[in-house]
Amino acid sequence: MNVVQHYNKMEAGLVGFEGEISPVYASVAHGQLTPLQINALAITCKTFFQQDYIKISPNLNIKLGDIAVAHQNELSNYLMSYKLFFINTDITIPYDRAYDAIDENEKIILVNIPQGKLHVKQLYGLAVLLRLENVLDIHLINDRGFLFMHDVGGRIDVLQQGIEELGFQLQAVI
Repeated sequence: MNVVQHYNKMEAGLVGFEGEISPVYASVAHGQLTPLQINALAITCKTFFQQDYIKISPNLNIKLGDIAVAHQNELSNYLMSYKLFFINTDITIPYDRAYDAIDENEKIILVNIPQGKLHVKQLYGLAVLLRLENVLDIHLINDRGFLFMHDVGGRIDVLQQGIEELGFQLQAVI
């Protein structure tokens, strides 16, 4: 292995030789995921990685797995079609924070992800629950949790049951 190959493998996380594999992360703007993006991540898990879960990294990127360099363009194009960005190293990407205005009827729902793993079934279920509850997006807050704004209007028990049935823990309603 020459110096360039060593740097690419050890530092950049990507080696441009056929057959080599490298880690793949999806980065999302502002740490926000829409139901459509959540569904796309579930499909990505099954289609490209044949695994049943993903993890959120400490830098709020989504660790998808390792993939052969030869398939990275196809995966990158798929992710980009859902406004998910393909990166090879778990780095913090600075964003200009977009703050959503909170309506007086809305509450912030804080959800914990047990073991920090998002299973494919949970991803599909979460996308459906968010659509049914008219939630535009979730905000990743760390590698074990997310939050979203929702007008619960007396339906907190229904929302809590849906969240718990998916295997998440409702941590707080603020």
